[in-house]
Amino acid sequence: MNLRVNEIARVVDELEKPLAGSFFNKLFQVDRDEWVLELRKGSEKRWLLISVSSKNSRIHLVSVPPPDRVSLDSFSRIMKKTLVRRVMTRIRRVPGDRVVFLDFLAPAGEYTLAAELMGSSGNIYVIDPDKRVVAMALARKSRNSLGQPYAPPPALEAGGMVADGPGGDEVVNDGSFAFNVELEKKLQRQACAERLDDMKKRATSPIKAELKKLVKRKKSLLKEKLDLEKHVNDRRLGDLLQANFNQIKKGAVSLEVTDYYCPSSEKITIILDPARSPQKNVEGYYKWGRKYEKGMPRIENEIMELGTGEKGMKAEIARIEAAETIKEIGDLVPDFATDKSAPKKNAPIQRQPSGPRKFVSSEGFTILVGRNDRENDEISIRTANGRDLWLHARDYPGSHVVVRLPKGGKPSRTVIEEGAMIALSYSKAAKSGKGEVTYCLAKNVRKPKGAAPGKVIVTGEKSIWVKIDPGRIREMKSR
Repeated sequence: MNLRVNEIARVVDELEKPLAGSFFNKLFQVDRDEWVLELRKGSEKRWLLISVSSKNSRIHLVSVPPPDRVSLDSFSRIMKKTLVRRVMTRIRRVPGDRVVFLDFLAPAGEYTLAAELMGSSGNIYVIDPDKRVVAMALARKSRNSLGQPYAPPPALEAGGMVADGPGGDEVVNDGSFAFNVELEKKLQRQACAERLDDMKKRATSPIKAELKKLVKRKKSLLKEKLDLEKHVNDRRLGDLLQANFNQIKKGAVSLEVTDYYCPSSEKITIILDPARSPQKNVEGYYKWGRKYEKGMPRIENEIMELGTGEKGMKAEIARIEAAETIKEIGDLVPDFATDKSAPKKNAPIQRQPSGPRKFVSSEGFTILVGRNDRENDEISIRTANGRDLWLHARDYPGSHVVVRLPKGGKPSRTVIEEGAMIALSYSKAAKSGKGEVTYCLAKNVRKPKGAAPGKVIVTGEKSIWVKIDPGRIREMKSR
């Protein structure tokens, strides 16, 4: 529940004199929209909570430092650099509005922390001595922008605001902070429940997204399996057609033959395509027979693996949703609450590597691997010669892989296997450790006009089933 105007007024009026002249000792970030400021005055320490949560915006003292914290994000680091170790000269409010200002004295002048406690439209800003915004906490729609003068919210229309002031109760600054204590008891449990629910949603969101993709892929495979099952007998029918080849008449729609595979040798009718020659009809049945024999084990194996993955993801989601504390979520999803954008102290600057990854096969051929869609286009369309070998994980997003071959050279089985392992390793299929990889000569890869980066059309492709061997990949990388 967001604090009302009169409640904010009572909080600030109760804190105004006791907190004036406090030393901003430490900053704790509780969540992406909640902070606790440790203020020290003499031997006394007090902890001021500020939240711009969409459902629970509030400001009040808390009795102890927050037990659950996250690493400081970029906004909090600026706040820490600018305001921590400064003296807070005063805390003030905008009469009749849900805006609170905390002023801090610095050598360069007076800095201000502006907390707009307005639910989903609220935000918190760091304002410099020139009254310009140097940092804002949340990427919400705002009338303010970095580097520009701070613009306070427009005044509420007459009659549209909650009555200002202490709401009929006299504020007594006796050091007990009675109303702040009352708010902490009233709101903290509700706020913790909201935070826990929000963290559950954030922790399960990427898992649910992956689960959705997995279910979609599984559904596609089941359809593919259903289509292939129609051709379970095609090799046998191709054999029967081949045995009765002389009886096939051009333009015939069917042929009745004796089924020698059946113990009773009964007659069966084989459907023919009248637009195709007898030879093409036979080849058609053999072609689908091979597709069935080759594709069915792959599909069934992948469906089984996807089923195991689906079960594991659902179990993980259930465990997170059953968590009763934020710590439990952190244990289930390591580093979930950590802000990975925060640089480590004294850590060297990490530069993004440029250019494709490079490996060398056991036979001495260079293997290029695109790091992104742009590099995939670069190595597949511009770098590769027509004689080079091109590979990509079948049915999964992943890197394009090009094996550079000498003029007149032909890829050996070993080269194809090693290239396929790398293609599989740098694809979404890598987790399973095995899968099917499509390969062809680079001359059979082309990019349609206007296609998105990384999108190509491949003709004359073949495929190979490989299992990732991390040792072999390390060897190729070390060369």
